[in-house]
Amino acid sequence: MDFFFLQETAPLIRIISRRTMVFFTSSTNYFFSA
Repeated sequence: MDFFFLQETAPLIRIISRRTMVFFTSSTNYFFSA
């Protein structure tokens, strides 16, 4: 595990996790409202 690799992937992982959370919450809201 390289330090620069960690520095590069940290924001990417943060963006991916945020998008996954948004998708998960929206799908859950759709599931409960349907």
